[in-house]
Amino acid sequence: MNELAADLKTLEINTKEEKDIESYPACVEKFISQMKQAITELNEIAAKL
Repeated sequence: MNELAADLKTLEINTKEEKDIESYPACVEKFISQMKQAITELNEIAAKL
């Protein structure tokens, strides 16, 4: 999770400075993928409650 936070902070800084634009899609896709995984895990935990 710390890595994701660092990646998002880097994306924020790069976006504000309009640099490394080609890396934006990969960062966003990584975020989406990890959030989908987290949702799946939370749903599995909730089902056991």
